[in-house]
Amino acid sequence: MNPILAVDMAAVIILTTAGNARELGIDEEQWVYLRGGADCNDIWYVSERPVLHASPAVRSIFAAVSAHTGIALDEIGRFDIYSCFPSAVQVSCRELGLDPRDPRGVTVTGGLPYFGGPGNNYSLHAIAEMAHVLRAEGGHGLVTANGMYLTKHSIGLYSREAPQQAWQPIDSAPLQAAIDAAATVAPAKDPSGPAMVETFTVAFGREGPKQGIVIARNEAGERIVANTRDDEQVLKDLLDNDPIGQTGRVTVENGINRIAL
Repeated sequence: MNPILAVDMAAVIILTTAGNARELGIDEEQWVYLRGGADCNDIWYVSERPVLHASPAVRSIFAAVSAHTGIALDEIGRFDIYSCFPSAVQVSCRELGLDPRDPRGVTVTGGLPYFGGPGNNYSLHAIAEMAHVLRAEGGHGLVTANGMYLTKHSIGLYSREAPQQAWQPIDSAPLQAAIDAAATVAPAKDPSGPAMVETFTVAFGREGPKQGIVIARNEAGERIVANTRDDEQVLKDLLDNDPIGQTGRVTVENGINRIAL
């Protein structure tokens, strides 16, 4: 499940005021309202994030959008969660409080792996499709977007129901300031020694597993990024057994961190 970027696609949305829409003679049955939206970045460097499977940015901007609009999670009928990788969906759902298997679904397009998306423009397609869905079904719909390594996050809440008050933007600056002020994890100055695995992945080549990559913490709580040896049995063990929580030993060989589990 990965994004498909090599597609020839385009999407357009027209955003205007209710007054201008009336002057243009646009049928009100076609109107979809942007009820609220917010943007925030998580800690820029993945290696400095205290919790690798969390997104304080998604959590805070959804709380802000929900409070601003008065629309709670259980009142939202449709979702499109940005889906560049499985972890992007899982992390966002966790922060929203949404079960990934919720019958309301997590996409209205089919998601990046199946619908495709021209680079970072996928979310415009998600917004356009959400407008079609809300015109047909009514209610509220939520669209998320992210960029970089689950770093930049945006949320928009759309609805067929008109708001009761005039449009007001959400000030994301205080939300961003709180994230920026949070403690970060320092990289280990000397990575050699015991380290506990926080997470890992196995990179594949055309012939199969190629390299193991591990993120771990040493006894001082500092973070280490290391490769496993490019050994067939080591890579098989990584794929067959979950090493998270295990302690390995890191050595530095020719400037490269190596971890043995």
